[in-house]
Order: sequence, then C-alpha cells, then structure tokens
Amino acid sequence: MKNPAPSREGERGAALIVVLLLIATLSFILLSITNVVTAAVKRSAADRARTDFYWRAAAGELIAKQMLEKYLATGPAKMAPGEGLFAKALEIPVEGGKATIAFSDATRCFNVNSLVAGSAGSYVENTSGIDAFITMLTAAGLGEGEARKISDVIVDYIDSDSNQRGQGAEDGFYTALPTPFRTGGQLIASVSELRALDGMSRSRYRAIRPWLCALASVQPGEVNINMARDVHAPLLLALQPAGATTTLSDIKTALANLPPGGESNPAALTPPLAGINEYKLTSGRIEAKIRLEVNNLTIEEKLLFDMSSPPVRLIARTFGDDY
Repeated sequence: MKNPAPSREGERGAALIVVLLLIATLSFILLSITNVVTAAVKRSAADRARTDFYWRAAAGELIAKQMLEKYLATGPAKMAPGEGLFAKALEIPVEGGKATIAFSDATRCFNVNSLVAGSAGSYVENTSGIDAFITMLTAAGLGEGEARKISDVIVDYIDSDSNQRGQGAEDGFYTALPTPFRTGGQLIASVSELRALDGMSRSRYRAIRPWLCALASVQPGEVNINMARDVHAPLLLALQPAGATTTLSDIKTALANLPPGGESNPAALTPPLAGINEYKLTSGRIEAKIRLEVNNLTIEEKLLFDMSSPPVRLIARTFGDDY
C-alpha cells in the first residue's frame, strides 16, 4: 500500500517557518549593522566636536598669551585684584556660543619641590623647607602629625636616596602595590603627582591642593603680596624668616592695612610683610582660565604662564580640574 502524498498545507507551513526564520535573521543582522553605523556616526561627530574644541582652545591660548605680552610690556609696578587683566573676565563671541578668558595670580602657593635641596641626581631633604611646609599646613588646620606624614612621603618621592623617612615611603612600598611603580627621584612636575603617594587620599589631596604648586626649582618661589588675602595668611606665615615670632593675626592685620589698589613701593612695606622670603608686588606666574561654551557643550582649559621676564612663556596646560 502506498504512503499518502505529503499534505500541500504542511509544505506551505514549513516554507512559511523557513521564511520567517530568514526574515528574523536578516532583521537581526540589519539591526546590528544599524547599531554599528549609529555608534560610528556618534563617534565621528564626537571626534569632530572635540577637534573643534581643541582648535578653539588653541586660538584662546594665543589670545591669552598676546594679552599678557601687551600687559607685561607696560611694565606694571604692581599687580592687584580688580586691576588691569584681573578686573574681569574677557568674553569673546564665537560661532555657536561664546568663550571667556579670566586671569588670576598663580604665585600664592607653596612650592612642594622646595622640600628638597640640591640638584638632579643629588636631591636631599631641605630642613627649613620642611619646617615651613609643616607650619603652613598646621596653620591651615591640619594636625602636625598629618602634616609631617605628608612632608615625609613627598621628600622620599623626590630625594635621590633610598632611605625611608619616619612616615615616608620608598621603592619597597610602591613596588609592592597592585600596580607597582618607583619613586621619581626628581622634582615633581605637577601637583597631581601627589595623588599617587602613600596615604594621599582624595579628601587629603583636596584639603592641601589649594596651597600647593610645583615649580621647576627647589627655591620657594616669589609670592605677590598684593594678591594675598586673609585666606593666604598660613602661606605667608610659612615664608617668614627663621626665628620670627609672627602670628596669623599679625599677617592678617598687615594685609588689611595694604592700600586698596595694592602697594607699588617695596620701601613702604613693613614687617611682617616685608620680612617674607621671596616676596614681590607683581606676579611672576599668571593663570588664564579659558571656558568654551559651544553648541550646548562646555570645556575648560587652564594655562599657566611665566611672567618673570619677556617673552611670556606657557609652562603648563590642562583640561579639567588640575595641572
């Protein structure tokens, strides 16, 4: 007896299933291709926007440098808040938004590299610099033990020997970390390097960061007295000569007695301001903050310029919060 012929309805059903499977597969492939293309378009747009921002930022750098060169050419006898370039931010219209450039003094800080003395390959601790550093941090509200811990780890990171200080950390500590590294053995180029040091938590770093800078020298650096305010009294206290009996109150009183527009005559300064090591009435370092707001996007760039002598030199550049 012959088997009955397959049902044509069954064949049509199987064909429909195959077609549906093919459609589902093609739909999945097309969806994947669409996602890849969409992501590529977004990346391309982001790259174009970022490149556009960087070109605009480069133009802002040139404008800031030219403004500082013109300002320095006038030979200002003093630099004080609210005067000249420091009076207000400059707003520049740009296509699709605006840009602002604001100038500020960058001398009101303690040079962390002054914690050591010597030269490359032979850096050693600088006792007077360490004492001044601890004085500043304790006057700013940190405990003496915490201030000494910070100074020890910084000195160990910079100095040329492998001898660990009391609360410091040398290669033996850092090479045992999950991501090992060695101490620098050289001057710190950016204060942000401190974040990698032993015990330097985010909160501790944020507490001390406003007081610090990293200069390419072991010298303390020159502070513009005219730019200092009450909040900077701990720094000025730390820069007093050895043996001085000056207090924070003394410094705050002296700052309050400065002329409203700042002092232009060094001979007019009296102690404790006149006794500050490396003081000046102008700023040898100026920061320019460029803020770009274009097409609902915002980016900030900070530029650090050396104003100690012509020509003006750009010595640091960063996008974001820190150098």
